[in-house]
Amino acid sequence: MKLRPLVADLLLLTVTLIWGTTFVIVKSALALSGPYYFLAIRFGLAALALLPLILRGRPGRRRLLSVRVGADDPGSLALGIAR
Repeated sequence: MKLRPLVADLLLLTVTLIWGTTFVIVKSALALSGPYYFLAIRFGLAALALLPLILRGRPGRRRLLSVRVGADDPGSLALGIAR
């Protein structure tokens, strides 16, 4: 897919603006609540956003995202948790 340079630049600018505003939002949210509560809300919203991709498995094909996280390689999962 080839984008025109202007469209590509505008998309990069949009991503940069969104990414930059998240730091301000995170700082404000942490000032209002504790870090564990904030992380629970953040990961919960991310899980809800990814849920349609997880449930969209087609018969006979691998799912886009594996529901069994760490089941294929428990050593890497344990190493990631231990760090």
